[in-house]
Amino acid sequence: MSNLDKYISKLLVDNKALEMFINDPKGQSNANGLSKADGAILRRSVHALPATAKSGLSIKRPLSSYRSSIRLLQNVLHNHHGNQLAVANNGTPTIQIYYNDVIPNWQGAPVNDPHQAYVASVYVKSAVSSPATVGEAMGFKAIHSPNKGDTVTGTLQMVNSTDTISYVATYDPMGENGPLMPYITQFKIGSITIDIPVDGVKGTDRAAFWFYSINGAAIVPNTSNPDFYHKNPDVPTGGNFISFEDYPLTQTAGGVHNITWQAIAPDMDYGFAPCFSSQFTPTVLGVPYKQESITGSGQVFYNNIVYFMIEQKATKWLLAENPDGTGNLSTDDFVGIEIYDDKGTFIEELYSYDYSNNCSGKITPTGSIDVTSVLQAYKGKKINIKTYYQDKCGAYISSSGYFLVQQ
Repeated sequence: MSNLDKYISKLLVDNKALEMFINDPKGQSNANGLSKADGAILRRSVHALPATAKSGLSIKRPLSSYRSSIRLLQNVLHNHHGNQLAVANNGTPTIQIYYNDVIPNWQGAPVNDPHQAYVASVYVKSAVSSPATVGEAMGFKAIHSPNKGDTVTGTLQMVNSTDTISYVATYDPMGENGPLMPYITQFKIGSITIDIPVDGVKGTDRAAFWFYSINGAAIVPNTSNPDFYHKNPDVPTGGNFISFEDYPLTQTAGGVHNITWQAIAPDMDYGFAPCFSSQFTPTVLGVPYKQESITGSGQVFYNNIVYFMIEQKATKWLLAENPDGTGNLSTDDFVGIEIYDDKGTFIEELYSYDYSNNCSGKITPTGSIDVTSVLQAYKGKKINIKTYYQDKCGAYISSSGYFLVQQ
């Protein structure tokens, strides 16, 4: 593992280390043994740090915002390394397993900060040269007529080592009444045993599940051709499902593949049920807006209007960065959220805030905002909510996302 990869892993779980990097990116890059080139790549990959800035303090962001870009760089490094190993293995697929050896009793990606999810990875290789499916590459031996809860075990050989990694796959229905499919429910990596629930719907609101991708591309159902999968961003919701047991590995020239396993919290972007504590689906009022420089000031740089029902049974409403009601909200510089009737007539303001503190030079995030006192009057009614982000001070614009969470 390179110094850059080690330092990235540290930044993903250590808040103090990340804050020190934000305050002094060049100094901390040097202190952690990064080469000049690696340090420059890391500093420029963190989108909240302007390329010309000596420090990130001029525009302070939630730590999850910085980690988002750091995770992207980590994914690129790991995928590149895995692909190189796959080529070196002469067509035998390399299987990469993301895990976390820092957090005790780890159960996958933290819902409140998924950017912390993976700080380590191991590489194993298939025992089969040019396998036809992911299941064959994993050495998976399917049960002909499985029962719910039946398990299959497999062993994989470490790359450049005599050590092995074992896994357990458990048969469980896809959905409430779907066919039985094998899911990876455990990996044993040396002395570390990682148990992962089947999915995030059963048992606990915050459960994770093992998710695989191929050559860096997420695999999701394809309703028009059930023998193959789409790759993001063409993500449908629902549809037929093909498990790793059957997914073909013959779609790319050369047949060299890097298969990546990682535990994630279920996410609507992948067509899975959302993973949060609210019984009602959160509504996106505004999406995150990546930082960019501007000329002039005062422009409205984002508008969105949603029309939906305020739940009759809900007792609490939050504006939040994350769909589970957590996270830090911020906009550079001003956010306005307004309520309109179905004819487009303004009724009242739901929330507005100047995060620049009247152009103080610093953006100060807030936590989740309780708007129950306003929305409880609209129970059982359909309303329009307009959200806009507006510049006030010039120089830069950006924003977190805004969810309306009904509980």
